Amino acid sequence: MAYIIHSSEQNAARGNDMETRALLHLLCSENEYGESNGFAIDFFNDVTGVDRMAYKLVDIQAKASKSRAKDIGTELVTLFKNHVSDFAGYFVAEILFLRSVRDNVFDGERLSQFRFSDIRPKAQQTIRKSLRDECLNKSYIDDEDVTEDAINSFFDKVVFVVSEPSVEDYITPLVRSAGYQGDGGVIPPIPPSPHEGKRVMPFAAP
Repeated sequence: MAYIIHSSEQNAARGNDMETRALLHLLCSENEYGESNGFAIDFFNDVTGVDRMAYKLVDIQAKASKSRAKDIGTELVTLFKNHVSDFAGYFVAEILFLRSVRDNVFDGERLSQFRFSDIRPKAQQTIRKSLRDECLNKSYIDDEDVTEDAINSFFDKVVFVVSEPSVEDYITPLVRSAGYQGDGGVIPPIPPSPHEGKRVMPFAAP
């Protein structure tokens, strides 16, 4: 199937806030995911980090709700679409970025970043079924691509990240990394923008 760009949502302020946090998370995590020289917004997904040659893509789907296990499965559908697409080999990371997660997703300690294997077994079953049902309900995913092997390889790769409480929790490390001190009564020079040398692109494709 050809790669289809399909948009069915009109973002509210809350959704825009989560997409901003997802982009800031990506900026703060370049040691983990690699440097992004540009960003594709609402093209492959909500936010996609792109290297200079657009050979390495970091795919992020952002959700503003407090997610139950069933919701998580549904929210993974766009990431899965990209995982089985012709662009699959370009995605070096696949991230579901969540505002918060319901208590029944974990058996014990609540984690701010976790893998599918960290989720309680009962919730795993719910997520798996919800994802499969949602994929089969989408016209832009071929039913023949929704196989157990594809779902298993997807869950081996996807990372779940729970948002920090506020945007400032992302901004402060970026400002500090730029050398801003601000103490001792001395007004420091204005720190460079964390986006300096980067472009926010409407789309990017290899």
